[in-house]
Formats: sequence, structure tokens, C-alpha cells
Amino acid sequence: MNNARMWTVVNPTVGIPLFFVGVAATSLIVHTSVMTNSAFVAQFFSGQEMAANVDVDSDVKTASINSGEAFIVLPDGRTGRVVFDAPVTLASVDGTVPPPAD
Repeated sequence: MNNARMWTVVNPTVGIPLFFVGVAATSLIVHTSVMTNSAFVAQFFSGQEMAANVDVDSDVKTASINSGEAFIVLPDGRTGRVVFDAPVTLASVDGTVPPPAD
């Protein structure tokens, strides 16, 4: 066991509970700071719709648009391809469509 001699200095009946208390305290501190410093937590608990924070930068240029896809040039010079899919209606949303039989 690595660091086995530690238990000759600290009694295990004291060291192990202190370790678990330290882990629990650290976890509570981290979770509290995330919940108090994040804007989406209050929205989530109040039942509001979660909005996607998408900033459309004016530096992003669309190189070409075809049917269902676009090629873009990002501000740092990288290029990307965006594919637009047609919207899909799920059977659970539309009451007239029976669920698939698997």
C-alpha cells in the first residue's frame, strides 16, 4: 500500500472520517458555487424554457449555400460544413401515427 506509514502517525479511526468529511465538504462547496454562479440553474428550477445562447458573429462568412447545406468560413480562417436536416415528427407527438412495432 502506498503511504502505508501514514497510519503510524494518524490513527485510521481519525484519518478516514476526516478524509470523507473533506471530500463531502469539497463537493458541497463546488456544487453551491455552480448553483449560485450559473444563470441556467434558476431558469431550470423555475421551469422556464432553456434558451440556447448562440451568438451569431458578424465575422462568420457563408461561402456557399446549397440545398440543405452551407459552407462557412470562421474568423480564424477555418472552414466548416453545416448540414440542415428536415424536421422530423415523432410518433409520440402526433397522436394519429401509431408507434412502431419492434
